[in-house]
Amino acid sequence: MIKEKNNNNYIIHILLLIFSFLISLYLLGLNNLNFLNKDWLYLGDLSQYQIGWEFFRNDSWKFPLGSNLNYGLGLGSSIVFTDSIPLFAFIFKLLKNFLPENFQYFSTWIFLSIYLQLLLSYLIILSLTKNFYFSIIGMFFFILAPIFLQRSGIHLSQLGQWIILFSFYIELSNSKIKPILRGTNLILSSLINFYFTIMLLILNSLTYLFILIKKKSLYKKIVVEIILIYSLLFIIMYGVGYFMISPEDGLGGGYGYFNLNLNSFFNPTGYNNSYSFNWSILMPMLPLQNGEYEGFSYLGIGGFFLLFFSTISFFKKKKNFFISNKQILSIFIIFVTLSISNNINFGEINILSIDLNNYILGVLSSVRSSGRLIWPVYYLILILGIFFIFNYFSEKKRFIILISLLLIQLIDLSSGLKEYFKGKQYNYVEEKIFKSEDNFWDNLSSKITTLRSIEFKNKSELYDDLRNVFLNYNFKKTDIVYLARYSRKNIPLNNYSLVESFLNKDIDIFKKTAFLTKDLNIVRNIHFLYGKNLYYYFRNDIWIITNQYIVKPNNIESSKDNLEIKKIILNKKIDIIESNNLNYGFGWNKHSKGLASDGNYSSIIFKLDKKRCSDKFYLRLNVENYFDKIKKDFNLYLNNKILSKKNLNLIPLKINCKNIEDHYILKFEYKEPVSLRELKRGLNYSKRSIILKEIEIIN
Repeated sequence: MIKEKNNNNYIIHILLLIFSFLISLYLLGLNNLNFLNKDWLYLGDLSQYQIGWEFFRNDSWKFPLGSNLNYGLGLGSSIVFTDSIPLFAFIFKLLKNFLPENFQYFSTWIFLSIYLQLLLSYLIILSLTKNFYFSIIGMFFFILAPIFLQRSGIHLSQLGQWIILFSFYIELSNSKIKPILRGTNLILSSLINFYFTIMLLILNSLTYLFILIKKKSLYKKIVVEIILIYSLLFIIMYGVGYFMISPEDGLGGGYGYFNLNLNSFFNPTGYNNSYSFNWSILMPMLPLQNGEYEGFSYLGIGGFFLLFFSTISFFKKKKNFFISNKQILSIFIIFVTLSISNNINFGEINILSIDLNNYILGVLSSVRSSGRLIWPVYYLILILGIFFIFNYFSEKKRFIILISLLLIQLIDLSSGLKEYFKGKQYNYVEEKIFKSEDNFWDNLSSKITTLRSIEFKNKSELYDDLRNVFLNYNFKKTDIVYLARYSRKNIPLNNYSLVESFLNKDIDIFKKTAFLTKDLNIVRNIHFLYGKNLYYYFRNDIWIITNQYIVKPNNIESSKDNLEIKKIILNKKIDIIESNNLNYGFGWNKHSKGLASDGNYSSIIFKLDKKRCSDKFYLRLNVENYFDKIKKDFNLYLNNKILSKKNLNLIPLKINCKNIEDHYILKFEYKEPVSLRELKRGLNYSKRSIILKEIEIIN
C-alpha cells in the first residue's frame, strides 16, 4: 500500500501502532484502556453505548440482525439507535461466549480510530508529496485536531472521522477499484455512525457529478455503480435495523439549533460531559447560541496558518491535487451551508433566520446536529494547507514551516489537551453511583428479569439514575432507555395499555417484572388498587414495585403516611401547580399550567374528613382546553356515577356521611382526545383534551 524506496511498510505500521497506543494511553489512562473496565462509561451518552451493547449481547439473534428489542420493549429499538458502533456490536456478539461478563469494546475502538486517523492522514500526504518525513510530521495535525479529540469524551462512534479521510484518499489514489472502495466506505460508515453516511453520500454525489461533467460517456457506468452501491447500502441498513421505525420517527428536532456558528473555526470553547473549557492558551472563548457546541471546529493557531495557506492555494494552480477548484468550492459551499442551517449566527448575533417549508425542514431534520457536517471542510483545509507548504516552499523551508506550525499548534492546544490527560474527560462524581444500595439491586436482579417505567418516555430521569444499575447488574429487559431514535407512536400506546392493566388489577404484569417511578402519587394509586399483594421499595430516590420480597422494608417504605391516599381539605382551593395535597391518578402529565390529560381518561383519588360531613357537597373545577380554539368535551364520574357538568363551579356531589371515610374516585372520560400528530402540529402521539388548573370541594 505504501510505496517507499526503502520498502519500510512494516516500519511505518509499527511506528503508527506505537503512536496510537501512546495517544490512547494519554486519552484513556491505563485503567480505562483495559477492556474489562467499564466504570468510565458512565457520563452523558457514554452509558447509552455500553448499556445498549449489553442488552444486545444478551439477546438472541433476530431479524433484522440489529434488533435490540429487549432494550426498549416495543419501541423499534436497534443497536443503531444506541450509537453502540454496530460493526463492533455484531463482531463481539458473535464472540460473546468467549467474552467475560464485564467486557467493553470502546477502548479498542478508540485505539483503532486513532490508528486509522494517523494512517490515512499519512497516506493522503504521502500520496500528494511522495515525502516520507513530511508525511509523518503532517499527520500529527490530524490526530491533534480538536474536532477529533473532543469526540473521544462525548460521542465515541464519531471518532470514526477517518472515514472522511478514507473518502478523500480513495479519490486521490490511482486504484482501479475506486467504485468498490467508495461502496465499501459508504457501507462501513452506516455500520459506525449515520452522520458519516450522510457526509459520504454528499461527497460521492459531487464526485459523480464532476466525473460526468468531465466525461459524459461514463454516464451508464456511473448509473450502474450508483444502483449497485445504493441497493447494497439499503440492504445492509435494513439488516442492521435502521428501518425498524418509520421514516417519520427517523426525523429529529434540532436542525437550526445544533448548528455551526460563523465564529466556530476561531472559537476554542470546548466541552465534555461535565463542564466547558478553553482549548487554547492564546485565543479567548467566544460566545455561542443554542446548541452550537455541536458545530465546534476550532482550528488552532497552527490551523489558522493552514487555513490561510489553503485560501491562497485555492487561487493558484495545483499540480497532482486529487480534486479541482470547482470541486473544492462545491464541497465548501454545500457543507458550510448545511452546517450553518437556516439560522445564521455570528457569536451572539443572529444575522439571518430563514423559515423553511415543513417538508424541507423534515428532510433536513435527519441531520439534526448539522454543525457536525463541517468536518469534511475542516479536514480539507488541513490537506490543502499542508499541500501548499510542500509545493510552494523550498525543501528546507517547508520542513521548518511545517514543524514550526506543529509546535505552535501543540502549544496552543495544550490548554485543551490537559483536559484529556489519563481519561479526565470521563471523571464523574462518586456520589452518583449509589454503592450503598448494592445489596438491594443484587437481590432484585436475582429475582426480576425486567425493569419497566410506569410513565415511559425516552431518556427519563429514571434512566439517568439507573445507569449504574444497568451497567452493574444483569437485567434482561427494560423500557427505561435512551435511544437516538424510537417509535413515537408506540410510547403513548404502551403507556395507555399499561394503565388499562393497572386499572384491571392485572397481577400477571408483575411476573418477573418490577415497575419503577419517582411519582409518589402513582405509587399510592397502585397501592390503592393492589394493596398488600405487592411490595413497595424506595431506593436511590426511586419507588420500585414488585410482587417479590427482596429485602426488609426500610422506614420510608413501611410508612403508611407515604402509601395511603390523602384527605382533601374541604373549602380550600387546590392550585395544582403549587399544592402537593392532591392525589392525582393515572392519565395525567404535569404541565406548566397544571395537569394535562393524557389518554382517554384520567382520575383523582381522595378521601374526605368525616368531621366536616354534610348533606350537600359541591365540586369546583378550573379547566382549560389543552389546544387553543379546540374545545374538547368530557364526562365526569364519581365512583362510576356520572356527574352534572352544567356548571363546573358548582357540581353537586352525592356523598353518604356514613361512608365518608371511603375512597372516592373522580374520573374524567374524554370524548375524542386528539394528539399533536393528528392535528399536524408536531410528532407527539399523546392524546390530549384538557388542563386541570384548580380543584375544590366545598360544603
